Amino acid sequence: MEAQSVDRDADAAPVVIFNKTANSRFDHPMWDTNLYFNQTKRQYLLSATTPRVMVNTRDELPSVEKQRLNHFCTQIIDMMSRTNFLATNLAALEKAVAKQEQSLVDGLEILARDLEANHGECCCA
Repeated sequence: MEAQSVDRDADAAPVVIFNKTANSRFDHPMWDTNLYFNQTKRQYLLSATTPRVMVNTRDELPSVEKQRLNHFCTQIIDMMSRTNFLATNLAALEKAVAKQEQSLVDGLEILARDLEANHGECCCA
């Protein structure tokens, strides 16, 4: 697991230990200093750990199946990262304020062009 590790005792539930340096998405200092953003980060990291623990502790699953499930878990977890959403992307919010919201306007113009070019459909490659 890249952003955290799990310690296991034979009879105890997993204990999640977050590795600060492993996930560069949360490098901005406000992820640690702001109560709202810190709680949001911790909730995401805990939610990201749970499916992986569930997959990796299933002894009856073959190794290939665990790899496959871990791959899909990673895709979904990465998709739901808090930094993928403007309201919780500190770098994007900082840039928007610094450029007096021009970066938001530019982003909306690009979105509008993409929607027009794809006949109203979001294009995900």
